[in-house]
Amino acid sequence: MFYRLTKILLILLVTTLMGCNNVNSIEEITKTPSITEHTSQIPSHSDKSKLKPNFVCDCESNEDDILDCDTTLLSNNALLYWKINCDSAVYCFENNNKIRYLKSGSDYFLINRIGLTYIEEYNDYLFFKDELISGCCTPPDLVFLNKIDASEINRIPSSHFVFGNPEKDYITYFQDDSLTEFIFHDLNTNRKNMTVLENNIVLRAIDNNSIIHVNDLVNINDDGNEIILELEITPKVYKEFKIKNW
Repeated sequence: MFYRLTKILLILLVTTLMGCNNVNSIEEITKTPSITEHTSQIPSHSDKSKLKPNFVCDCESNEDDILDCDTTLLSNNALLYWKINCDSAVYCFENNNKIRYLKSGSDYFLINRIGLTYIEEYNDYLFFKDELISGCCTPPDLVFLNKIDASEINRIPSSHFVFGNPEKDYITYFQDDSLTEFIFHDLNTNRKNMTVLENNIVLRAIDNNSIIHVNDLVNINDDGNEIILELEITPKVYKEFKIKNW
């Protein structure tokens, strides 16, 4: 009788302890901060002494260096950097101790391939590309951000973008959905020059070639002296336009 009572008490004790462990696990999960809560606690990047241990770039979840942990210092002393913990990452712009979050996510590989990616600083703006999907064959949006607060100045949608030359610091795109006004944009000077094409010639070419992205219709030939736009009117049939570029 005593043995049977002792066994029952032992079973009750083990069950109680298991229940307590389960409750503690649930409490730990529910208390895990969301990405919003994490970012609201992020101190100024310039004050590294206040960084909590989990806000470090060498966190084990970034052991393959998927995200670049180098800080970009801009000419006005503003900063671009990743803030990373073990379950989320935030891409930050900081100026005058004010932080703007440019993108965030929990999948490091995916967040590195989509959304805003910094390309270059110019006199009048910061130049980014905005990848809408992860993968090939869809051109990005081109985005110009204010250097003071990272607010958006201008956006060139992927449906208008044609070509960019990073070595010569220019991009080409169509002004609007009519696809008749072709823009050569010098990124260094922020000057634009327009070449007007025949009305509806690009829209007809899109139908004739059954393509989705306008940049698939266009070849840009730049020999250093002049820029020639080759437009595929029908499959394998091209028409050339000389582009105004000063």
